[in-house]
Amino acid sequence: MNEYQKDEVIKLYLRLKALRKNLPDGSFISERYVREYASIINNLSPWLGGSNISGFLIQELDLKRRVTSINYLTGEKQFSAEKFIEKSLLLSKLDAFCDYLKVKFGEIINEI
Repeated sequence: MNEYQKDEVIKLYLRLKALRKNLPDGSFISERYVREYASIINNLSPWLGGSNISGFLIQELDLKRRVTSINYLTGEKQFSAEKFIEKSLLLSKLDAFCDYLKVKFGEIINEI
């Protein structure tokens, strides 16, 4: 791996760490954070050597609209326009992917 590639891996790893550190409080996280996570994984994929990383990806079915109001007379529910994911699920995938990167690129990441 050349210096440019090492630098790219380091920057993307640091973006993952910053994403985790800056997730909002609460039990649910908006899909914009999931899109950022997916973007980082996508940008890292050229340096993963064809490894199967599907277990680290967030599936569309993991994103759900939240109930914003309920009419108790009719039972009708209103849902948010944006989708959300359970924070614990996003964190488990993100942490596992960071650990995978530490194993795969330990000599590069440990320099940080």
